[in-house]
Amino acid sequence: MNRKEIAGMFRISLVTLREWRKGGLPSHKQGGRVYFLRSEVREYVRQKKGRMSITLKHH
Repeated sequence: MNRKEIAGMFRISLVTLREWRKGGLPSHKQGGRVYFLRSEVREYVRQKKGRMSITLKHH
């Protein structure tokens, strides 16, 4: 999937998607373009939500 497809799927901006990549979201470059595997993105979001809920519970 490309950047716009992932951003649309999660209703996030391309800037937020860039931050996710910096934070460890797996991505793949091919021909100068960035692509994502749906399964890897879903796993990243699942783990990210898990960390956020743990953080929120402790505050």
